Amino acid sequence: MKHAARISILFIMTAAMISCTKVKFGAPEDMPDSVDISFKFDWQDQTAPDEMCVVMSRIINTVHYGWLVDPSGSVKENINPVPDTPDTDGSGTDGGTGTDGTNTDDGSETGDTDTAGGTETGDGNTTEGSASEAGPAAEEENTPEAKDEAGTDSDAPAAESPETADMNVQNGEYYVMAFNRDISAFTVGGLDEFISDPACSMKDIRLAARKYTHEEFEAEYGTEMTDFNPRYEFIRTIVPVYIEVKEVQLSPAHPTEITITPAPLTQEITFRVRMKIEDGVEIQDVSAEISGLAGSVEIMSGQIDDTETFRSIFKMTEVSANGADRIYEGKLLTFGLFPSKDLAFITGPGILQLSIRASDGENTKVFHAGINIKETISSARLLEKLENDRYRITAGTAVLEIPNTLSIAKDQVAPGDDQGVEIWVDSDSNKIDAEI
Repeated sequence: MKHAARISILFIMTAAMISCTKVKFGAPEDMPDSVDISFKFDWQDQTAPDEMCVVMSRIINTVHYGWLVDPSGSVKENINPVPDTPDTDGSGTDGGTGTDGTNTDDGSETGDTDTAGGTETGDGNTTEGSASEAGPAAEEENTPEAKDEAGTDSDAPAAESPETADMNVQNGEYYVMAFNRDISAFTVGGLDEFISDPACSMKDIRLAARKYTHEEFEAEYGTEMTDFNPRYEFIRTIVPVYIEVKEVQLSPAHPTEITITPAPLTQEITFRVRMKIEDGVEIQDVSAEISGLAGSVEIMSGQIDDTETFRSIFKMTEVSANGADRIYEGKLLTFGLFPSKDLAFITGPGILQLSIRASDGENTKVFHAGINIKETISSARLLEKLENDRYRITAGTAVLEIPNTLSIAKDQVAPGDDQGVEIWVDSDSNKIDAEI
């Protein structure tokens, strides 16, 4: 009986082991190990740019993809790399060991992300963000396929039609990031590296505003401009940047159309200045210069820092006239604006420089008012400070109303309290510099 019992137990155990034999998920007999995807953009009430860049990174066992698409989501150009090892079992693994997100000190990567306008989580998941000049990275690939895609080694055009573009990706869970890039206004750092090297993180992709060369600046603004803040370089006016970062699960069992709802990554700041015009004086032109602008942004997280800041020039126009009282406004798109470190500083970040061209009918003069607007910037709470001592914009729009009223006479620019003209002093209180 004991012998028969042992045989029965062995039989049951053997049957159980057979029933638990591992079967590869997504094997060819079950389902494909890759899937064809598509994009759909929901712009809501925003003005869509001409082109968007969409990049994807599989979170486990990293593989990267990238496309240039039109505002509707149709692919204009496919810049996918060729995977080194194909996914053989459809489980989202291809024998690699990397993950995407942030680089760690030991050279590995973790799935933790901090997306623009979102939150960072400890399990590698991110909330969707509310928050672009590199050419197609395929040109850096050495494979004939990549060169053909770029149109460098064949007669085929670089852009592919939606019908022929390769939209097939390996199964798995992905970070998807969409952003627009205008190469006349920006350079894009890290995009080529991301597309061609799975070890490069999506978080390393950055947008940077283009700087003026000395010759470019003089060609556009002339050589007679008075410069009160010469240590800080000028950057070109940037254009609106839109972004979305999200996680998606892709396989034949999941939806393959990825809906993208972009939100602003840039902050539009309106500068508002009040003036009192003396009878007989006509204001012909008002231009402004602001310092303290962030020159670049980490696209995925929307983070900026103040290690290097820049200046930009913009026009101001009259928006209100009531007797002698005038209101002028100017708008500027930014990645972020930093205030001065001290209200007593007369150069550095957070200095608003106004150039006012006025005429009495016979003579024309240009007045310059330099204003430290530290308190105005700080009280507007344009930025939030993060735990890593970096910053992120708090809203897509903001208004900075300068508390001073400028009195415009034929021969002076004076603050409203009649203290007279003083040279480069603190100003958020009531003092303004003027140069005639």
